[in-house]
Amino acid sequence: MSSDQTKWLSISEFASRLCLSRHTVEGLVKTGGLKVFNISPGRNRPTYRIPASELETALDIMKADPSQVTTDGAPQAAIRDEV
Repeated sequence: MSSDQTKWLSISEFASRLCLSRHTVEGLVKTGGLKVFNISPGRNRPTYRIPASELETALDIMKADPSQVTTDGAPQAAIRDEV
């Protein structure tokens, strides 16, 4: 997929696809585990967008060390179909 065709997800959308909490995804972002783009640079509170291609990276992180990731009661490897 070329960069101009990249599907970008909000943290909430990304979390929903993986059945994770928003807080968990924010933790992955803060530790540098996921590539993100801040669409509100210069503000006190950043607004991130994550490329959909990072879904696979998040799954790899969870498989490598599931103790670092808390889920919302769904299987960790579950990905919801695109809406």
